[in-house]
Amino acid sequence: MKGNISYYILAFMALVALSGAQVVGTSAIHAPAVILSNNSGSITQVDLTVSTGTGNVVILGPSSVGNSTLQSARMAAEYASSYLGMDFNKYNFTYTIADRNASVSGPSAGAAMTLLAVSALSGKPLRTDFTITGTISPDGTLGEIGGVYDKASAARNDGFNFILVPEVPNGSQEDELYLLVQQTFNIPLIQVANITGALHFALYNSSVSGISSSYNPFTDYHASNLSQAPLACTNCNYSIFQQLTAFTFNLTSAEIANVSSYPGFGGISANFTRVLNQSVQISGKGYQYTAADIAFLDYLNSFYFANHLATADSALATMDNINASCSSLAPPQVTRANYEYVIGAELRQSWGSYTLSQEFKHYNTTNIDTDQVLDFLFTAGEANAWCSASGFLYNASAGVGGTPVSFSPSLRAVAASRIRQASLTGPNLYSVTALQAYKAGNYPLAIIDSDYAVSIYNTSFNGSTANLTASANAIASNATYGIWATQFANEAEFYIQESQMAHNSTVAHTYAVQAYSSSVLAGRISNDTKLIYGSMTAAPAITADEYSSLISSITKTDSAIATMYSIIYKLAAAIIILLGINVVVLILVLRMGLKGDNAKRGRRR
Repeated sequence: MKGNISYYILAFMALVALSGAQVVGTSAIHAPAVILSNNSGSITQVDLTVSTGTGNVVILGPSSVGNSTLQSARMAAEYASSYLGMDFNKYNFTYTIADRNASVSGPSAGAAMTLLAVSALSGKPLRTDFTITGTISPDGTLGEIGGVYDKASAARNDGFNFILVPEVPNGSQEDELYLLVQQTFNIPLIQVANITGALHFALYNSSVSGISSSYNPFTDYHASNLSQAPLACTNCNYSIFQQLTAFTFNLTSAEIANVSSYPGFGGISANFTRVLNQSVQISGKGYQYTAADIAFLDYLNSFYFANHLATADSALATMDNINASCSSLAPPQVTRANYEYVIGAELRQSWGSYTLSQEFKHYNTTNIDTDQVLDFLFTAGEANAWCSASGFLYNASAGVGGTPVSFSPSLRAVAASRIRQASLTGPNLYSVTALQAYKAGNYPLAIIDSDYAVSIYNTSFNGSTANLTASANAIASNATYGIWATQFANEAEFYIQESQMAHNSTVAHTYAVQAYSSSVLAGRISNDTKLIYGSMTAAPAITADEYSSLISSITKTDSAIATMYSIIYKLAAAIIILLGINVVVLILVLRMGLKGDNAKRGRRR
């Protein structure tokens, strides 16, 4: 589809000449688009003719053009005129999109239209081996767009050498997508912040060195310099938490193996492995939750890359499978020995189930691009990790044993109080699932879930780095009732150390905030775990004699039921026989009556 001036421009130039206006310049570019109806990309040539005029901007070609596209075209022409120091109101801009039967909408061609206007007004031709996507703002910056995956696929299929894309924050989800797209289609995505940056490649032929990305999933923690986790809880089953951490490592390792199975993905899988290895090193220092949490995020990124070939339909099937697996989980009997792990598993199952329910609510296989498919799968991967951890914890809890317990109804008032606090954080994963647990009568779950909402969505983590770390240390030191609280307290200690070892003040403050947040969560869960434990009452137990008596009673009842059914069957058989006899008698009577009637009729004839 690459080419120079098309017949559209030639035809329009003829019309301009007939109107008496003068053609100032022309230009052509190839712009990518997404066809949502079939989840694919396409490349369309866009031409521009600039003539003398009064500042009119029109788009010709498609069967219909959306208002956002028209606005982008006008903004592109205005900015290009300003960029070159020319008076926009002295020219007319006629864009022609070579897609006669299409319905065009969206602002993502704004950057391409701006380059066209600069080229046509300046008389400098654009290179033909690239395409560009991105919105345009009044100050010339390029805005983020969707459909990068499908657009890159189309660009590679049409033989383009690179794509100019809007600059995105380092390490962001969009940055990760850019790397995934480059790895998948082997085409460079060059990030540019504004039109000036784009023109360096589009007009001045700046060299393109190949695939590159600033995205790196690895955070360089000071794992080897960490002191051993300082806090320990009493009366806790620490071994299960160690097993949970190992389970998370195995889950992540398996997903990384899936990534490495794809040609060209060796580099990114090596980075994921690097993250996992560091997690193992951190767990060796006793920071089990912190290590598992880092591995959890590593799993999500690996899941994202491992599913890069998903379609709208296959992604939905994956989500259905995860949902079925999550829904099938059931908690074991709660005892004094396993209650923390059962509650922890219920939390993660509720998070996974709610997350999936929201996914299904917004998923539409007929109106979605591949970028969005991958976003949905990333979130589905999160639900899968939660539910997988939940299943592991249920199984581990079932093997702990202990005295069966129930929880005092007094927890309802406590849960209601925590729910009110959580509601102040707004509707979020934790506040919503906490309310669901409360309505279901699971008050321990509602209490702990509310603690997450209040701690994680607390926006008052202000203060200097030194004050935050000092406060975090003070809170964490007294937050060791229960295994989860102690693990969060140790996570606070982990980030306190990282803050102190950070190489710049910005990173140090970021870690201090994380330390304080973890300590607040540890403090709340520690207090509420103690409260929940104190509310436990032994579930009604049953002795061996009572059990034998119950079995005997059941046996007698079964025998009585069997006798009753035997009598019913016999009665039914007797009734059927009597009915049969009555039917036979009735038939005989009717036959005798008919013979008498026939005899009478014969006498009358």
